[in-house]
Amino acid sequence: MEFLAEINKFTTERESLAYNEWLSDLAFFVDLTGYLNSLNLKLQESSKLFTNLCNNVASFKMKL
Repeated sequence: MEFLAEINKFTTERESLAYNEWLSDLAFFVDLTGYLNSLNLKLQESSKLFTNLCNNVASFKMKL
């Protein structure tokens, strides 16, 4: 953030980084995206039975 202040660019983004609530929301969405990516990779594995795919989705729902 200090670097952005020094070069005096991206003022809107710099202001957003100053708010803890916004950073918490960002961290939440980053974690959620990671979980979705993991589920996506599991669902794309070859030679998986449909029941295994359903179990993966159900376990993901339980994590939420």
